[in-house]
Amino acid sequence: MGWEALARAVTTFLLKDKLRTGEKAVVRFRFLKHPEYLKVGAKLLFREGVTKGIGHVTDVQAIAAGEAQASMGF
Repeated sequence: MGWEALARAVTTFLLKDKLRTGEKAVVRFRFLKHPEYLKVGAKLLFREGVTKGIGHVTDVQAIAAGEAQASMGF
């Protein structure tokens, strides 16, 4: 296919201070540039440098219109 999705996000909540290989945790992300379409149950792969994680979406939270515009620079 030759296509990869890339969305910039920041972690806003992590249930544990550190995670080791094989451990599980609840993590909350906020997208930096604009909202992204996600649905519950979707697989999610992320990385930061050499750190990688895989999981699935368990909850999707809507944001207020003003907050969305502020995050997009309007």
